[in-house]
Amino acid sequence: MPRPALTKEECLDRYGVSELPSDPAERIRLVQPWKNATGPKTELGKMISSQNRLKHGLYSKSHLFVYLARVRLEAMMLAEVQENFRLKLDAIKVRVPALGAAVEEILEQEIEASGVRIV
Repeated sequence: MPRPALTKEECLDRYGVSELPSDPAERIRLVQPWKNATGPKTELGKMISSQNRLKHGLYSKSHLFVYLARVRLEAMMLAEVQENFRLKLDAIKVRVPALGAAVEEILEQEIEASGVRIV
């Protein structure tokens, strides 16, 4: 869905002109969108963008680096989620021992059915 056109007041406030040029190149030079660019924010994005300058094919070492970095990061994130899950489950068991056992049994059944392995 395209954004609505700027009003004359908005154009004057932002760019100092009453209306934006119709030529796309001229409009980009005026708006200067690169000044608002922030780059990658996540560790995965930073790893991937660090390899942007490399020319590579599908099976090159750099492609494998990006793939392995993604797998490693996802494994780290999964381990963190699993640890948080275990901590929360332990907190439930401490607060309400009978409920904790019932909840653990239900969760173990759900985990087993989903095929996710909790370490």
